[in-house]
Amino acid sequence: MMRISIRGIAIFSFALGCPFGAVAQPRNVPPEHWQTVDKSMSDLLLEGYRPFSVIAPNSHLRIYFLSSGNLLAKCTEGAALTRPPPPPPPPAQFQPSAQQPASTQFPPPALGAAASGPSNFVPEIEVTFECSRLSKSR
Repeated sequence: MMRISIRGIAIFSFALGCPFGAVAQPRNVPPEHWQTVDKSMSDLLLEGYRPFSVIAPNSHLRIYFLSSGNLLAKCTEGAALTRPPPPPPPPAQFQPSAQQPASTQFPPPALGAAASGPSNFVPEIEVTFECSRLSKSR
């Protein structure tokens, strides 16, 4: 019985070590990569590309995939806040006045338009758009 199990292990080990014809061989095909193009998504659509997929991994990034026959392109749209809002002012300390009883005093209004007046802040958002085509390395 021991000889059979040793012989089985030896045959199994030999079989694992032998190369098989089904193993993928490296091809002589150059790798593909995304090459930036100096065109907008509108230009690519006018050239015959058609959108087939949109991916939005987060609220600041969208990736549009386009195809034209066997050609692929992608356009990336990114948005970033370039001028963030100012920090809020520190909360006003509420101090009861001596003229009113404590039970009739109310805290000051919440900070915002009523307390600080009209806001003139306008956030600035920068949007970048870049397109590229899938091409083979040479």
